Amino acid sequence: MPSTGFSERRAEKHRYVTLDGLRGIAALMVVLFHAGHGLGTWSPRFGYLAVDLFFLLSGFVLALSYEPRFRRGMGTAEFLIARIVRLYPLYFLGLVLGVATALLNMDFPGLTFRGVLVSFFFGLFGLPSDVVPQHQALFAVNGPCWSLFFEFWVANVVFVLFRKRLGWKALLTLILVCGIGLVATEKVYYTVSVGWGWDNFAPGFVRVGFSFFAGVALARIHAVRPAKLKLPSWLFIAALPLLLSLPLGGELSHRYELICVFVLFPALIYWGAAAFERRPWFGAALGDASYAMYVIHDPLWALCSWLVYKMAIQQGLVLQLAFVFGIVGLAWGLNIADTRARGILMSRIRAWRLSPSRAGLYLPVERRVAGEGRRAEPVMGRLMGQGQSPDHLADD
Repeated sequence: MPSTGFSERRAEKHRYVTLDGLRGIAALMVVLFHAGHGLGTWSPRFGYLAVDLFFLLSGFVLALSYEPRFRRGMGTAEFLIARIVRLYPLYFLGLVLGVATALLNMDFPGLTFRGVLVSFFFGLFGLPSDVVPQHQALFAVNGPCWSLFFEFWVANVVFVLFRKRLGWKALLTLILVCGIGLVATEKVYYTVSVGWGWDNFAPGFVRVGFSFFAGVALARIHAVRPAKLKLPSWLFIAALPLLLSLPLGGELSHRYELICVFVLFPALIYWGAAAFERRPWFGAALGDASYAMYVIHDPLWALCSWLVYKMAIQQGLVLQLAFVFGIVGLAWGLNIADTRARGILMSRIRAWRLSPSRAGLYLPVERRVAGEGRRAEPVMGRLMGQGQSPDHLADD
């Protein structure tokens, strides 16, 4: 794909605040969806489709941020290390919270102490485990982690391993195959809400495959031909909760799911990337809190539900809203701590890789040869930029 070095570096450094805001709203809708179902209060009808938007955003952001780096010599290990550093700290916190909540509430049907330990062990590697047959969840102690499994172990791994073969023809073929698979999934399961349980595990691959790589395609289009129509950021941020809350049912709801995934969400991303922002702090704040919000809300909601039951607290919409606002505040604070922790971790990784005994081991062969007589700059040494993470574009 034709691209100048200037435009590539500009895309890497640019923060898409409207897309950050969309990610934050999507995470908020997931929290409302789970809390609403737990309390029997209001929940967005299509809140689960927020995950498809996450996958789409992730493909868009990672393609803009990392495809130029791949062309400049970034390798598989460097990419995966950057992704692990980005995702793992808060994921691990969510896992620990899930284990703690499960141990406090051992009356969960089918969940045993051994099952909690097995789930924790596999969870340390981001892998699912079948420990509660009645529940069928891939991750018994923190259910939403199923999407992180597909995000990292499927989408990210395929993205980096096949980066040199993922030209337009291969990319569009992959999107088409996954799209057909998603239509078939809708016909068989009557929903695209799949991948979270063992009884719907297999179609989870086409679910993440379509949205993630459609995001990659949108990023490539945006890099060379961004949308000319400039709409206000608030329009996109306001549209998403409406799209996820339409009270549709029956056959129309099945078709609407596919319309969202195939048409509406890509449109939000493509035109949202070109939106103009009058209050960028709002979208940035939502984006900053989104990942922590998503990865910790489920175990904390389980803990909250257990406490409400034990203390005989009246359940209702007030409790739901209090929980949501509490999660948003906590998530925003955790993001600050997570950003600092990742900065320290990346600095130590960079120092380790620049040590005399290891500095040249992780550079591509052609760069080590070209670097004779001068010090080649390790790609990982640039990952923090001017003290920033490569994911300042804020992926999920």
